[in-house]
Amino acid sequence: MIAVLNYNKDYANRLVTTLIELGFPARAGMNESMLCGSQQLIFPPSNEIGKVIKRIHLLNLYSMLRMVKKPVLGIASGIEFMLEFAVEQKESALCYFPELSKKLGIERMTFPDGNYPLKIENMCPLLSGILTGTMFHFEYALKLPRNIEIVKASFLGDEQIAAVCRKENYQSVMFDLLKSGDAGITVLKNFARNSDLDS
Repeated sequence: MIAVLNYNKDYANRLVTTLIELGFPARAGMNESMLCGSQQLIFPPSNEIGKVIKRIHLLNLYSMLRMVKKPVLGIASGIEFMLEFAVEQKESALCYFPELSKKLGIERMTFPDGNYPLKIENMCPLLSGILTGTMFHFEYALKLPRNIEIVKASFLGDEQIAAVCRKENYQSVMFDLLKSGDAGITVLKNFARNSDLDS
């Protein structure tokens, strides 16, 4: 079962509906037993990262989530839960990607929402069936120092703007899966099919 943290309830519910329609068991919630009993976790996007991190602390989920080894997917701003610190709010996050540290020059980008092409840097299971030039819907982006190994795809034309990050079972996409059409569904299915992406 895939657990979708439901701090963004509308998005989480739409994601669960999509996963079920694709044939993958999924539930939305913030219940510790549900999260622990799941095979995979998804962090949806949120415009209130700082508030959500505080809520995770209040629900006593922080320590459990920091120790998670199962496959995790962050969607768009959902990556901020996976950093050492959330970029804007500077809240202590889950540190799945310690390589993406503020002191290395990571910054949140602002740009017009829309569809942008992807450049594959290093193929990984999440990108199976995706080619360089495939269009995805971006509303969020992080600018990173060049040549960070965990960056598997970037904006075509600016390799400093990450599009897909992956380290072991932790992965994040900066684009909105539900607004990216068939390409977004392909990436979602790739995640859902692989209960262990550490390969």
